[in-house]
Amino acid sequence: MNKIRVTVKSIEEAEGITKITSSFASSHLTAITLELWQNININQEAFFVFKETEVSIAKKFEGLVSFPNVLDGKIVDLNIGKILSKVVLKVDNLKISSIITTSSLKKLNLKINDNIKAFIKETEVSIEEIY
Repeated sequence: MNKIRVTVKSIEEAEGITKITSSFASSHLTAITLELWQNININQEAFFVFKETEVSIAKKFEGLVSFPNVLDGKIVDLNIGKILSKVVLKVDNLKISSIITTSSLKKLNLKINDNIKAFIKETEVSIEEIY
């Protein structure tokens, strides 16, 4: 599980859905929830979490994408298995992990020190804790 300490920058509510936009270092992360945490406020710190299997990776990506959470990173470690592989990325000063199929890893020809983009769907980001 990936866990990132963020600062809440905006909160939007409509139709029973809440969109929380946050920042960490020079990046941002958006979460969409069906329930608003009663005690969350702008400029408050929180931990956002998302599964390693919810992080998609692109190499040499250019163009538009519907994911609001697009993080620029560098591969710092690879754990290659027969079916699944773990890719560890450095995004700003944080490490984020992605689990992808080994066939995808080979298709992208991923290597340590490659610059990549990580995509995380905002509905897969949850609030674990607030401060």
